[in-house]
Amino acid sequence: MTNEQKIIQPKEVESPTIIVCIDTSSASVAVLRYSCYKARKLGFSVRALAVMESSNLMFGAKTMAHEERANLEKYLKEAVKKVHEETGLSPEISIREGDISTEIIKEIKST
Repeated sequence: MTNEQKIIQPKEVESPTIIVCIDTSSASVAVLRYSCYKARKLGFSVRALAVMESSNLMFGAKTMAHEERANLEKYLKEAVKKVHEETGLSPEISIREGDISTEIIKEIKST
C-alpha cells in the first residue's frame, strides 16, 4: 500500500428503530408485541413511547402528574417485560409530557 492509498473504515450504523406509541390499553400491548416480532425479523430496535398530556390544573398538579407518571412507568415496565418474555426483544421506554403530536415528532427527530 502506498502513502496515497487510504483505508476507509465503514461507519458503524445503528439499526433503525420502530417507535410504538402506546397507552395503558391491551391493544397497545398487542401492537408493541407485533412490533417486536417484526423488529426481530428485520434487525431493528423498538422504543415504546407514551405521552402524558400536560395538565393545566393549578393546585396539586405536580403531585398528580408525578403519580400518573409513576403509574405509567410501572405499567410500561410490566408490558415490556411481558413482551420480552414472548418475543425475546426488550423495547426501550420513553415517556414524554406535553402535546401528543408535538412530543411524537420530537421523539422521531431524536432517533
